[in-house]
Amino acid sequence: MKKRPQYPLSETTGESIRSHTERRLDELTLDNLRLGFLAPEDLLIHSATLKLQAEIARSEGYRQLAWNLRRAAELVDIPNEKLLCIYNALRPNRSTYEQLTSLADELQSVYNAEETAKLLREAAEIYKMFGLCLAGS
Repeated sequence: MKKRPQYPLSETTGESIRSHTERRLDELTLDNLRLGFLAPEDLLIHSATLKLQAEIARSEGYRQLAWNLRRAAELVDIPNEKLLCIYNALRPNRSTYEQLTSLADELQSVYNAEETAKLLREAAEIYKMFGLCLAGS
């Protein structure tokens, strides 16, 4: 039977935890930072770690936290430029309904970000309902 993950992850599954750039947890030390062996992107969390945290939260009954962690796991694999584009598109009266749903389609098809795409589609529907979308082209 597979052992259920538990906190603290560094003690219970530390050997399998990797950074976004696949650095092992034991490599992420102040000494390695001081010696210049680490770059800023080495300190970013890996989506697998967030998914593991989501699994723990779900198993403990924290459904909303689990959902947020699953979305965060999706977001770490989306380039910052695209995230900024989405953020700007979600500002009221900045995008058409079609542009928002197109962004959702891209999130789902290109980045496999199912939960985030669903959230963006829901936002598009609400924006449309309350007149917060630009008129369609």
